[in-house]
Amino acid sequence: MGGDFSSFWPERVELIPWDRVVAVNHALMVISWHENLPRKEQPPRHIWWSDELLDDWFGNVQENRESRSTRSSYADAEDVPMTSNELARQYRPT
Repeated sequence: MGGDFSSFWPERVELIPWDRVVAVNHALMVISWHENLPRKEQPPRHIWWSDELLDDWFGNVQENRESRSTRSSYADAEDVPMTSNELARQYRPT
């Protein structure tokens, strides 16, 4: 048995009931939130089934991310002079 829909439905995939496909897809989406989002950005359970509330939630998450983000620190960094590192002396060009 593989990790496909045959685990949920032993017959032909195109015969899987629509509600089962929706439920499995939704479960996979919720799992991905828990695997890929920080806890504070994961939507609360009571809004999982509302597309409108989820759109609002993730809109707020995006706004929060954008308000926290700043320009790249690499672009604004000053040139820092190289320092000596005795442990890397053997790798320095002579």
